[in-house]
Amino acid sequence: MKEVRQRLAGEVVFVSILLLISAFMLWQSYKISGFSSLSSAGAFPMAATFAMVVSGILIWFQTQRSKAAVAETGESYPALFRRQITPGIVVTFVLAVLGYAIALEPLGFVLASFLYLMIAIWLLGSRNIGKNLLASVASMVGIYVVFKTAFSVVLPQGTLLQAMVKGTPYAGWLP
Repeated sequence: MKEVRQRLAGEVVFVSILLLISAFMLWQSYKISGFSSLSSAGAFPMAATFAMVVSGILIWFQTQRSKAAVAETGESYPALFRRQITPGIVVTFVLAVLGYAIALEPLGFVLASFLYLMIAIWLLGSRNIGKNLLASVASMVGIYVVFKTAFSVVLPQGTLLQAMVKGTPYAGWLP
């Protein structure tokens, strides 16, 4: 017999927001190059975001059909939403990713990614700064070698670092 899933508090709103974000990302990926060809720059982003929109629509309808869960005694629906849908660690990671995205331009890929890795490892529970530092440095060296050397990807250098080094004898050492 099929188990009937109960809808969590605020789940419809949450799924609706994710669907709207997916639709916005589909539009943004379409603006890259339109439907010009299957090998165009926007083809993969459009395919990925189209899959997100279709999945989002299916999940939205499934969520609408499910029966709403009853709140526990004395717990408000906003409190239930915070506990079930957006626990503290999820909100903290979303803020960390947002901070990483904001830090990319001024700090550059390498430094922003290194700091994000340090913070993410710490948030996941590792309080050993030495191991966190070693894991972050090793990861960044591996990422740098693979993407810069093997794939020749241009990694953002960062406006802050360029401004600090510009005009000094060390201006040429930036990767």
